[in-house]
Amino acid sequence: MRQELKNPSGETVVVNEGEVARVKATFIDYDDGVLELSNILTMTATLRNAEDDSIINGRDNQNVLNANGGTLTDVNGEAVLTLYLDESDNANIGGLISGTETHWLDLEWTWDDGFAVRTGRSEYEYYVTVSDSVSDCGIPWIG
Repeated sequence: MRQELKNPSGETVVVNEGEVARVKATFIDYDDGVLELSNILTMTATLRNAEDDSIINGRDNQNVLNANGGTLTDVNGEAVLTLYLDESDNANIGGLISGTETHWLDLEWTWDDGFAVRTGRSEYEYYVTVSDSVSDCGIPWIG
């Protein structure tokens, strides 16, 4: 089930068009236990436009395990992903002149629990605010 991406204050994430955003995530196993860094085998991200399901900036099941803006670190025995979504990830995909566009971020990971390799998935949505300060031809918008 898709959930809204929240900042540390619990507010829904809204990013300005072309802005860099930092996402932090921790991971749990099927018993709600914390996953340690050494257990994580793979980590991928898919970024899509909610309106038409199109892939954004080539992030289609893209490796983010210490690559492509993602860094997995150990924080007090817990695996923590820091993923930077750059300007191209937060672009105006739908061609809006102004308003808010919904982007979907899906994270998928595999881990070894000592018995088998398992797969986890989290699905998020966040919002990109499109500015109306510039028209299609690059002249400041007067309205």
